Amino acid sequence: MAQNQEIRLNLLDKCFNYLVKNGLENTSLRDLCKGTGISSGSIYYWFGGKDSLFLEATQYGLSVVADSIFEFIFENINKFDYFFEHFLEHIDAHRMSLRYIYQVATSPIYGAFMNENMLLLNDKYCQYSKRLCEEFGCDEETIKPLVFLFASMISDYAVWGDLPVTKMQLDYLRTLLEKELRIYK
Repeated sequence: MAQNQEIRLNLLDKCFNYLVKNGLENTSLRDLCKGTGISSGSIYYWFGGKDSLFLEATQYGLSVVADSIFEFIFENINKFDYFFEHFLEHIDAHRMSLRYIYQVATSPIYGAFMNENMLLLNDKYCQYSKRLCEEFGCDEETIKPLVFLFASMISDYAVWGDLPVTKMQLDYLRTLLEKELRIYK
């Protein structure tokens, strides 16, 4: 990885983690600089300003969280019972990050930009779908809707935290997987 790219990713990581802890509306550029140790000059040099930084940091965080969640899926997909017993624990580890991402996506200032960039996330979900199709030996039309249902369930759980509803959704998705892909414990 090029040094400039490594520096940029390090800055995005620090900023995303700070924003997750402090929230969007509670963070000024001055607070962010003080809390991360990044100079405002560096922010303007690398990102052009606060809004660009907040958006890029959020997109970076979303990518990191989505990759982590789907890596858990891929690592445990052949351990069906284990996967369904521990999936929500893995989501809980990312819950604050997901809540922050939701806050940015629904923000009157940043929401439109985030919605435009949801196509990138949808592309990522399609890549995950293809990888799962290879794993299960099924067609994409079977697995792709399930990937998007998982993503919706994760978002709902992160925002609302309704464990009984989430468990109901997870049980339903498990039933669909067992039926559609003929996966049995």
